[in-house]
Amino acid sequence: MKLTRQHFEFIADEFAPLLGWATDVETMTNALRKTNPNFDADKFKKRALKNWEAKAEREGLYNE
Repeated sequence: MKLTRQHFEFIADEFAPLLGWATDVETMTNALRKTNPNFDADKFKKRALKNWEAKAEREGLYNE
């Protein structure tokens, strides 16, 4: 299956925030790397982590 940029953007925006830990973004990135030789892993990780961190902050995970 060859995923497109639109697929990667959707995954980074909608699914990355659902991950339990920020380190899971790396696991997801490695799996997605296999779907398209043009996959920009750094760009994906940056976007996915931004979305994961935004959700964590909204949920108070950064407030102690």
